[in-house]
Amino acid sequence: GKGAALRTGFVHVVQAFPRADVVCADSDGQHRVDDILRVADEVRSGSADLVLGGRRFTGTVPLRSRVGNTMTRHAFALATGRQVHDTQTGLRGHAAATLPWLLGIGGGMVLVPFITAVLESQGLALDMAVKMGIATGMATIVFTSISSMRAHNKQGAVRWDLVKTIAPGILLGALFTSLGLFGVLKGKWLAVLFGLFVIFSATQMLLDRQPKASRTMPAVPGRVAAGGVIGAVSGLVGAGGGFISVPFLVWCNVPMHSAVATSAALGFPIALFNSIGYAYSGAGLAGRMDHSLGYIWLPGLLLIASCSVLTAPLGAKTAHALNPRPLKRVSAVALYAAAVYMLFKVF
Repeated sequence: GKGAALRTGFVHVVQAFPRADVVCADSDGQHRVDDILRVADEVRSGSADLVLGGRRFTGTVPLRSRVGNTMTRHAFALATGRQVHDTQTGLRGHAAATLPWLLGIGGGMVLVPFITAVLESQGLALDMAVKMGIATGMATIVFTSISSMRAHNKQGAVRWDLVKTIAPGILLGALFTSLGLFGVLKGKWLAVLFGLFVIFSATQMLLDRQPKASRTMPAVPGRVAAGGVIGAVSGLVGAGGGFISVPFLVWCNVPMHSAVATSAALGFPIALFNSIGYAYSGAGLAGRMDHSLGYIWLPGLLLIASCSVLTAPLGAKTAHALNPRPLKRVSAVALYAAAVYMLFKVF
C-alpha cells in the first residue's frame, strides 16, 4: 500500500540521489504547487528534519478523521512539546539525514495494528484479527531479523557468546507463550497487553531511559532465565524483543552498539520459535483467514517480508553511523499511535 510505495521511493532517493531532501504530497489536488515549493524551501534551509504542510479542519470532516487527528495531535504534543494541528497531512518534507531512519521503522509493534486493521476490514472477528495480527507481525521478523543480523554482524558488533547462552531460554519462553498462553487469552486481552506494553516502551524511548551498567553478565543459568522472559513477553505482543533485550544487555555492561546488534541476532530465535508455536496452536481453528498457517496469515507475511527484508540492512547500517537521539521522539509518537489504535479497538 502507501507505506510500501513510500519506502520504494525513499530507497530510490537514497541510492540514486544521496544527501537529497524529499517532499511527499498527496495527488488528490488538496495541496497547491506553491505550498509544495514552500515546504521544499523550508526543508532545504536546514531548519528542521521534518516539515509538515498543515491543513485547517473546517467544513464537513468525517468523524473518524477528526477523532484520529485529535488523538495523534495530543500524542505528538506530549512527545515533542510542539503543537501541530494536522498530524495526518499528506504534504511532508523530509531532510536527507532522516531517510535511512525512515527506512528502518518497522517491527512487530508497528506492524501489528496495521495487519489487525486489514484483517478486520476483510470481515474477520476482532478477537481472531488481533491474534493473527500479532502472529503475522512476529513471523515477518523471522525474515527481517536474518537480514538485519547479517548487517550488524558485518560491523563485528554481535556478541555470539551471549546469543548462544540466551537463545535456549528464548526457546522455552517462546513456546510457553505461543503454544499455551496465546491460545488461552482472548484477543481483546492481548490487544490491551499490546497497547500497555507499547505505551511503556514508547515512554522509555521518549524519556531516553536506559538502565545503568551496574552489574556483570550473569552466569549461563541467569542468561537462560532472562531469555525465557524475553521470549515469553515478545510472544504476547508480537515484538522482536529489542525493548527488553537491549536494556538487559546494557544493564549487564554490554556497550550500546553491541547490545543493539546482539538484540538483532536474538530477534531471529524469538520470531522463529514463537512462529512455530503460532502455526501449531492455531491449526484447524475456525474463523481464520483463508491461506493461513495456524494464526499466521501467509499472504500478508509474504508481502511484508519481501518489502522489509530489502530495507532492514539500511536501518542496521544507520544505527552504527548516526546518533539516534534526535529521532527518538518521532519514533515514540509512532508507537503511541499504534498503542492508541489497539486500545481504541477494544474500548
